[in-house]
Amino acid sequence: MQRPPRRRQTVGLLLGAVSPGSACSCAEQSLEQIYHQSTDVLWVQILRRAPGQKSTTYLASVAHTFKGCAQPGDKAILFTSNSGASCGVTDLAVGGRYVISATPGSTGGALALNLCGIHQPLQWFTDAEIAFLYSRYNCCGYACSCT
Repeated sequence: MQRPPRRRQTVGLLLGAVSPGSACSCAEQSLEQIYHQSTDVLWVQILRRAPGQKSTTYLASVAHTFKGCAQPGDKAILFTSNSGASCGVTDLAVGGRYVISATPGSTGGALALNLCGIHQPLQWFTDAEIAFLYSRYNCCGYACSCT
């Protein structure tokens, strides 16, 4: 199985609409850097995909939390832009299991995904990356535990 390109982090600021000639621009970041910049890092199964006019919303079931407050079995609402030029993640398959990184969205409880974060199957990670994910100390409020 071919590994995807390294994950990247968005740089710059989007002001106004993205023109057709624009593209998502990400600087190369390590898993550790993306992990620390995210509020949530979850292993999820995609249950539903709902493309809208400007964004795609996913309903996911949480299998494991590497960072954040979600519990196994919780449902997570994930949203992203419909456009790759705006760093949207539109290729998550219903039934697929992915490790994703996210930040709080602007709509109550939903999590925002982008192309520059983590959004890939666990089997695409190296042994060292998997060891990193499973060796974190995750805190939610005042409660902490090992992942």
